Amino acid sequence: MAQNRKERFDEILRELRNSNSDIEGAVLVTPDGLLLANQIASINGAAEKVAAVSASLLGLGKKVNATLENGTFQELHLRGSERSTLLLDTGKALLTIIMKREANVGMVYIDARIAAEAIAQAFV
Repeated sequence: MAQNRKERFDEILRELRNSNSDIEGAVLVTPDGLLLANQIASINGAAEKVAAVSASLLGLGKKVNATLENGTFQELHLRGSERSTLLLDTGKALLTIIMKREANVGMVYIDARIAAEAIAQAFV
């Protein structure tokens, strides 16, 4: 039986999380903050909170890029004292990845881009 889109998104995020031990969680959200899939272990409502904040950051990132004439929004990396967050535009959705503070960011980027490409293909 063919997978539906939701099952495919869940599988992509699960593979992403399992591919890199530095990744603590990942969510896939629409530009307006609707949660499509998540792999966040959890605190009640964490995925929904991450989805809402991700949509806000996407809007802010687009606004900054437009104001500074940087071109189209592609990604945003936020580094905190406890962990880091990476947001990637996949075309029709935003992939948000939460990673350990000491993460090998280069490897996370590689895995994230592979997942983003798979997500984009799932929309076709």
